[in-house]
Amino acid sequence: MTPATRPRPEDPAAQPAQGDSPGPEDAAAQPTPSTRPEDSAVQPAPSGRAAGEAPLRRRLKFLPSGLLASAAVLAVGVVIAALVRGAAPAWGMAAGVGLVAASYTLSSLAIAWADSVNPRLVLVVGLVTYVVKFTLIGVLMIAVSATGWSGLPAMGLGIIASVIAWTTAQAWWTWHGKFTLEFDGK
Repeated sequence: MTPATRPRPEDPAAQPAQGDSPGPEDAAAQPTPSTRPEDSAVQPAPSGRAAGEAPLRRRLKFLPSGLLASAAVLAVGVVIAALVRGAAPAWGMAAGVGLVAASYTLSSLAIAWADSVNPRLVLVVGLVTYVVKFTLIGVLMIAVSATGWSGLPAMGLGIIASVIAWTTAQAWWTWHGKFTLEFDGK
C-alpha cells in the first residue's frame, strides 16, 4: 500500500479487521488521494477541455464588464476623435483602447489559469505577466513615438480613458457582484 491509499490511523472504520482482506466494497470506502483534503494540493489539475473550462470561466466572471466598458470608450472615443481631429487620431484612440483591453484581458487570463493550476502560482505569474507586458508596451510606445505619428496623443487619451472605464467597471462589478470568497483548494 502506498501512503496515499493507506487508511488513516484515526479512522478505525477504514481499517480492515484482523485477517480480513479488503474487498471491492471496502476499496470504495477507503480514502483516495482525490478525496483526502490534505492530498488535494498535490494533485495535478484535471486535464481536458471540459474540465479546464469551468474553473477558468468561474474565475473570469468579471471580464465582460471591463470589455463592455472598453467597447463603450472605443465607440464614443473613435467617433469624437474622427470628427474633431481626423482619421489618424481616430486610429490612435482605437489603438489605445485596444491596447488596454488586450493588456487587462491577457493579465486576467494568465492569473485565472495560474489560480486554476495552483493558487501559489498567482503572484509569480501575475508579476511575470506584468513585467513582460509593460516591457513590450514600452518598446512599442518608443518605436511609435519615433515615427512622429499624429495619432499618438489620441492613443494616450484612449489609454487613459480605457483604464478609467475598465477600473470603474471592475469596481462596480466587485461592489454589485454576487460571489463568495471561498477556497476550493485548486
